Amino acid sequence: ALAWKHKQFFVYLVTGNSSWKAENWFYIDKEKPVYIMESIYDRLSSGLENSIAQLGANLSEERLKELKEPIFCLDNSHVDNTAFEETMKYLEKGYKCFIWPKEIPNRIKDFNDLRKENISYETIINMINKNIYEGLSGKIRLKLL
Repeated sequence: ALAWKHKQFFVYLVTGNSSWKAENWFYIDKEKPVYIMESIYDRLSSGLENSIAQLGANLSEERLKELKEPIFCLDNSHVDNTAFEETMKYLEKGYKCFIWPKEIPNRIKDFNDLRKENISYETIINMINKNIYEGLSGKIRLKLL
């Protein structure tokens, strides 16, 4: 059974919390696309199985190199300036990023807000997968929306 269906949360913190932290790290297939969310609630609300939460911190390049295809799915950059800056940073580093579609109302900050509006997991998963960009096309889309 899937951990998110049973509300099981496992967070890895190194001794003294001096390095990195990520929720669900030990349950992903690193050879498949890994969706990286900001929080546990966003990860669970996305409905995506092969996903992790960075828990308010950035994963190190060392951890990211372990992933064949990391995809950053941060908060709505139309609403959250920090999310805009972080998404742009990852695009500039060459990573794939989910860019929120302009049709999403500004009252929606994250995936958790979508679930609160009774948007289905299937709809959220489809929205994410249809709006993944990288490189110049990602930067342009992020800036123009």
